[in-house]
Amino acid sequence: MYDIFFVSLGKINDSAWSKFKARFPNAQKIDNCDSFSVVNNKSLTKNFWVVWDYLEVADSFDLTYRVTEWDNQYIHIFKNGMHYDGICLFPKNTDISRNEWKYRFFTNKKEIDVVASTPVDYNIVACSTYEELLEGQKNSTSDYIWAVPSDVNVLNFPTYQVPTWEKDTVHIFKNATTYDGVFICHKNNVVSKREFEHRFFINKKEIDIIVSNPSPFQMYQLESYQDYVNALSSCKLDMFWGVYTNLNVNFNFDYYIPKYDSYHRKLTHVFLNGIHYDGVVLFSKERPVTEREFNSRFYTNKKDVNVISSTPELFDIVFISYQEPNAEKTFAQLQDHIRSVNPKLKLKRVHGVKGIHQAHIAAARLCSTNMFWVVDGDSQIVSNFKFDYTVPYWDQDMVHVWRSKNPVNDLEYGYGGTKLLPTQAVLDITDTTTDMTTSLSSKFKPMPEVSNVSVFNTDPYSTWKSAFRECCKLASRAINRQEHSETDDRLDVWTTEGYERPFGKFAVEGAIAGRKYGIENSNKPDNLRKINDFNWLQEQFDAR
Repeated sequence: MYDIFFVSLGKINDSAWSKFKARFPNAQKIDNCDSFSVVNNKSLTKNFWVVWDYLEVADSFDLTYRVTEWDNQYIHIFKNGMHYDGICLFPKNTDISRNEWKYRFFTNKKEIDVVASTPVDYNIVACSTYEELLEGQKNSTSDYIWAVPSDVNVLNFPTYQVPTWEKDTVHIFKNATTYDGVFICHKNNVVSKREFEHRFFINKKEIDIIVSNPSPFQMYQLESYQDYVNALSSCKLDMFWGVYTNLNVNFNFDYYIPKYDSYHRKLTHVFLNGIHYDGVVLFSKERPVTEREFNSRFYTNKKDVNVISSTPELFDIVFISYQEPNAEKTFAQLQDHIRSVNPKLKLKRVHGVKGIHQAHIAAARLCSTNMFWVVDGDSQIVSNFKFDYTVPYWDQDMVHVWRSKNPVNDLEYGYGGTKLLPTQAVLDITDTTTDMTTSLSSKFKPMPEVSNVSVFNTDPYSTWKSAFRECCKLASRAINRQEHSETDDRLDVWTTEGYERPFGKFAVEGAIAGRKYGIENSNKPDNLRKINDFNWLQEQFDAR
């Protein structure tokens, strides 16, 4: 018989040696056998067997294979499961390098198609930290380990075997669609902490087998910045979902960023909320956001993801009427219009509240949305206006005013137009400025679309009052951000055109009187504020 050696590159496992010795009593063990010469010097037969301690010798293989004289020059290597890296029969008169010995990849060899052994099942090591990986490698009873990071859900462990010549290569498997999940590594192959944490190994082999799925990122409902801070501290993974409470979410939350994409893992990923990037957010724990960023939903280090995750809330609509003769008819028309364009829109009404500012505050109190539409009591909405305009969250403190068509002189600009106002700004009104709309916020956006016809010419007083108020504001320069040349052109039209239209005479008279009053009182804010007092206006009309 040939000499039989049970060898290991490190210290031999005692239980494995006992089991092998019971079957092959003449075997010798060699610990720390780091070169061929160590075992070759111990052999007294012209050929000798080498069995590595991590192999399970097949029951049908009894080490009685004999080498023919003409093959005696070759190293005979037998199948170890699926690879030729198992039991070897060496000729004593050969010489091999340390690397051939270490990696079981011989130059002068003959592969014997006999499964003589199978590798010991790989230990499974759960490793939420790099230190746990190192500990698992140190204590492994198998040459290789299945390393299972804590951020994956294992589906199954496939029948897979790493050939010995690839022992320094990390074999990484698919984690759903990306190669950053479960991996196999040799117990002596120490990877760096950075490689482990980013799941991006320098010496790797990607195996196209799905072994796991990424653990889903935790999801948190966020209403305040404190909610975000709490989520940041309690989240177990390095990213988490933030869902603002006022979103209509329609999203499966399966978006994933590979671990090795460390750049994007540090960004705030913002998804579409309709057409604006202010919807669902995937936050990074590595780069927290500020309170200002959170409150405005406008992030500095971000990536806009072109995926619709939600739809924005529909802003409430408030019809504000006071003493307009056709208010009931106009309100009924608005109800019909809303039912036709979108029945989900919520229409409310404020009627009979004295004072422009007070009426708008009452309207804001009825609303549950961040902004609300204002439709005046004499406003007839045009058929193609759908109240579907959306505002990104960071601009929801901006006043939006649409154009209105003047039925007397055909002017088209913001006078009498539909408005979209920030709710909180209206609730916070503390003064009684002449023109509430343009002074409500430092952010103002005139919209180019005509939303309605401002039917103020329903009777002499209503026509005169409306023209007087508007032209007083124009002439006194009380409207913030107005263009003076544009204002002068509009005053010229107001004061000269439209006599032939219904109640046109009263519109022109009111415009002339309003321009005169505005010029005379341009530096007298208390007098200018009187134009919002409808009793005072009635007195002026009666006294004309």
